[in-house]
Amino acid sequence: MNRFLPIVVVFLGTLIPTMRAQTAFDRTVDRSLWLDGRNMGGARIDYPTKVSYAETGGGIASGDFKAPDDASSSWNAGAEAKTLVNYGKFSTLGTFSFGQKQGDGMDGSMFINPGRYPVDVHEFTPGKKTLQTYSFTGGLAVPLDRRWTVGGRMGFEGANYAKRKDIRHTNYRLDLTVSPSVALNLGPWTFGASWVLSKESESIQAEQIGTATAESYYAFLDKGLMFGTSQVWNGSGIHLAEAGVDRFAVKEIKNGGALQVSRSFQGGEAYADAEYLFTSGEVGEKSYTYYRFPGALLTARAGLRLHTLRGDNLFRLGYSWKKVDNDEYVIDKVSSGGVVNPVTYGHNRVFSSRELNLSPEWTFYGEGAMSWLYRAHLEAGWNRKRQLSTLMYPYSHEYSTDILGCSASAEFRLKAFWLGAGFGWMKGMPEEKASAGNVPVRQAGLWDLKAEWENASRAGADLSLRWDLPFRAMHGIYVRASGSFLKGFGVVHAKGDSRMEGALKIGYEF
Repeated sequence: MNRFLPIVVVFLGTLIPTMRAQTAFDRTVDRSLWLDGRNMGGARIDYPTKVSYAETGGGIASGDFKAPDDASSSWNAGAEAKTLVNYGKFSTLGTFSFGQKQGDGMDGSMFINPGRYPVDVHEFTPGKKTLQTYSFTGGLAVPLDRRWTVGGRMGFEGANYAKRKDIRHTNYRLDLTVSPSVALNLGPWTFGASWVLSKESESIQAEQIGTATAESYYAFLDKGLMFGTSQVWNGSGIHLAEAGVDRFAVKEIKNGGALQVSRSFQGGEAYADAEYLFTSGEVGEKSYTYYRFPGALLTARAGLRLHTLRGDNLFRLGYSWKKVDNDEYVIDKVSSGGVVNPVTYGHNRVFSSRELNLSPEWTFYGEGAMSWLYRAHLEAGWNRKRQLSTLMYPYSHEYSTDILGCSASAEFRLKAFWLGAGFGWMKGMPEEKASAGNVPVRQAGLWDLKAEWENASRAGADLSLRWDLPFRAMHGIYVRASGSFLKGFGVVHAKGDSRMEGALKIGYEF
């Protein structure tokens, strides 16, 4: 659930809305400004109630206007359950989800989340890939007295990713975040503080069955902006399989803190928070550290809730800034007494990235005479990205882009039916500059696809329909169907300029 993840501002490349009929849980959480941040004490400040639901279903997607590493056609299925309960002496929050996705004819990035790290590994043999994802979050808040509340939240996500055609590979990803918090209530003012510790890790284990051909089983190690090394997949420059190291392993640790403040007044509440995390990542294991990528992440939010007889108006403004620098280490294998040991001679900065996001939004929940308008939402966003590759001195290559996007959606309640509709638009403005010098190896075709997907103008629309079953014995059970259509403009490199998705789910609110 995105409200409980570190990254608050939506990446504008996917700002096109995907409608889902909101449950009472979603409505309660979304109206709580404190639950936008880290402090679980906010669960006791807003809307003391019990809201829970469970949902299961599946969907399909088809079309060639997509991320280069995604499948032209895929299906997915899964289940999730979420609950928020305020008891007399403590409050709890819990979520659980499991999903499976399968795509055909997939190649490109071997990572589960392409672009997540400053390095990537690409393979070029189309085949079927299967992804399983499971996650849970848990939160607890306990008031010590009328002023002090202590609590904490933990989030866990695991994923397994597999491709069964050479180059075969299996991925294992783990993401764990803990954030203990404290809140102090002083009448209309409430102050909070949180400590945040997070660890992400992912490993790629690759193999081949039978005899390989040089053309079929090449791989490419992307060291930023699609500059890097192209070799047979088990070559020493790719790091997928080396003597003593049988996987491409990445891990990143984030550590920092967050502060929150709110002031309640008649008819509403104002809220703000800020969070700063130091990040430290590396590629390699067993003393073979090929890359280190230190960085930092700053996020800030401001919110205002105004309550009227017609409903709740919520105004939010999100900001994030992220920096990453990637250093490549020079390692040699030295044999001494029959034992091979890695020796590090130095390092060189090969890539730097700076990214800024700004996202204002407005949400309205109707009540009373406006209860037929269950939810209306407007959002805009601006993403600025600056990336620099310095892989081969003195040559350097700079890529910059500004991406603008907006979306609008609404959900209407008509007795037992909930009808939702949404529309979104996005456009990027990229620019590249290169200095003089010998140009490193580059996968120009992959870069063209990636840059086009990130920046191509597009518009999307979606519809959803939820039906609450009217039978008394089935009270709380609902069926939901949804579909979306995405259209790209000026598409040159991708095989198509449109994509469609559909889903059918059944759920139970209790």
